[in-house]
Amino acid sequence: MSESSTSAADGPDQADSPFGDRLAFDLDVDICVVGAGLAGLTVAREAARLGASVAVLEGRQIGWNASGHHLGTVMPGFGLPMTDVIERVGLDDARELWALSKEGADYVRATATEDLIPGIKPSDGALEVSNVDVGEALIRRLQTLGEDFATEVEGWQVDRVRSVLRTGRYFHGIYYPKAFQIDGRKYVHGLAALAMLAGVRIFEETPVVSIDFSGIRKRIVTPTARLRANHIVLAGNIHLGAPLKRLSDTLLPVWRYAAL
Repeated sequence: MSESSTSAADGPDQADSPFGDRLAFDLDVDICVVGAGLAGLTVAREAARLGASVAVLEGRQIGWNASGHHLGTVMPGFGLPMTDVIERVGLDDARELWALSKEGADYVRATATEDLIPGIKPSDGALEVSNVDVGEALIRRLQTLGEDFATEVEGWQVDRVRSVLRTGRYFHGIYYPKAFQIDGRKYVHGLAALAMLAGVRIFEETPVVSIDFSGIRKRIVTPTARLRANHIVLAGNIHLGAPLKRLSDTLLPVWRYAAL
């Protein structure tokens, strides 16, 4: 899933979370995941399904930032055009990266079902439009996606775009029939419930104060308890905080807003 950071404002119903209290007792696990967003919860769920004991430490609430405040469009890709990815890493490696992102989209589709997450109701298709006339660039993108990355795409001419959207503001468009839309907040909460069903223990309002990476068993200190783990997964993005400042300082927050 493509995931964009948004406003850090808490949602209206995060005061009463059904997922977990703060960690108030010392705990030993195989894997400790720091951060309860899409990445952290997915890793935690899959590790637990493979038989590992897993604890997730979340400094605030599940999906409180980007993972719970995005538009919910699920499709392969990255935060820059694939032509730029090819220029940076070469065509072969770009194809491998695209395949990985496609696996991610397929994972979300397999998880975002009514059987696993009641009420999720995904809807098919995504349309990407341009507000400037870039017909030739559109053709090149279609060729790149269709021929080099074997992706099902449709090029929409200006008349079709304007007819469907009922506005003259936009020009050409690319339609992705295999993409889909979900309620992002419902998905991240559903993912947390599935992780807990697999045996994951989630602790909200439990920021990490310090981490000792030395030795086979790593030691994690929180304000109210300590935790030991064989492996630590850092999935807190820029919010990893003071204990991992060198890492979080390498990350750049991206703020995007949408109005309907």
